[in-house]
Amino acid sequence: MQVPPKQFPSPMEHRLILQIQKIAVIVNPASGGSEPPLRELNEALGPFESTIQVTQTADDGIRFCRDAISKGVDLIIVYGGDGTISQVLNGLDGSGIPLLIMRGGTGNLIADELSLPVGVPETLVLFSGGAARVRPVDLGMINQTTCFVLRCGCGLEVKALQETVFEGKSDWGKLAYAGGLWKALSEQEPIDFKIWIDDATEPIEESGIALTVANAGRIGAGPLIISPNVNMSDGLLDVCLIEKAALKTVMELISSNISGGNAPPANLETPSLIRVQQAKRIRVETGTPVEFQADGDVIGMTPFEIEVRPAAAWVVVSPERVDGVAS
Repeated sequence: MQVPPKQFPSPMEHRLILQIQKIAVIVNPASGGSEPPLRELNEALGPFESTIQVTQTADDGIRFCRDAISKGVDLIIVYGGDGTISQVLNGLDGSGIPLLIMRGGTGNLIADELSLPVGVPETLVLFSGGAARVRPVDLGMINQTTCFVLRCGCGLEVKALQETVFEGKSDWGKLAYAGGLWKALSEQEPIDFKIWIDDATEPIEESGIALTVANAGRIGAGPLIISPNVNMSDGLLDVCLIEKAALKTVMELISSNISGGNAPPANLETPSLIRVQQAKRIRVETGTPVEFQADGDVIGMTPFEIEVRPAAAWVVVSPERVDGVAS
């Protein structure tokens, strides 16, 4: 029997406290991070009714998630990287069951975007005592079939994925992605785009090296962000176009940001670099069909259509954090 969705407040009410009794855990042991913290998980799960399932195929995350929802769990915990987390969020779409994210991959952009704890103890304490605070997360829906939580795009990001050496990810983490992005920047040729925004009857026609529909700001090259206004909980997506003329400056910014440090995030949204327009619905066509990616996986060829699904999923956050800033 299908369990009815839990009722949550409006997207602006981020501090709802949930009572938790039944928990499902989804673990991807192949994530590029350290070994799954099974002992710590078992200790934290002691007071609750719980199950732990280990993924073996790419579709297990979404399947385990939907199975847990059908059994009426109060919380789902996922250990893995962005790919695993995105799969589970796909399964959560519209259910109202909150997700607790444990960092287990090399990228962890979703966890970074939500300002989630880095350490295992700090993460597990977020549901101790059977209560947790949650916030809504929007999802993008591609061609009415596939959700994404970070971004969807074609051009530069697809080329960067193709240039990233898989074997390097476990050793270098985000620098592997940044290296692929750097190589792609020097090779990507301009693409002719037609972009329809919301109810527009005429498209925007532009040429660029990348088009990204973003739900999250970070791009995975150090602290570099697309725009300070990209927000995972605002009910909007951000359409971002990089023109060929901006290539040299973008390369310089990436080079200066991948080294890390405590410098504030650099922002690509300027008239000379990236033009950003917010939308609820987007259609993209290209002069000739090109591949497009969603959350790190190449999933199809242009054209494609995207619409936002506001507050489609709920995630557990630190009590003192709201929208990534201190409350």
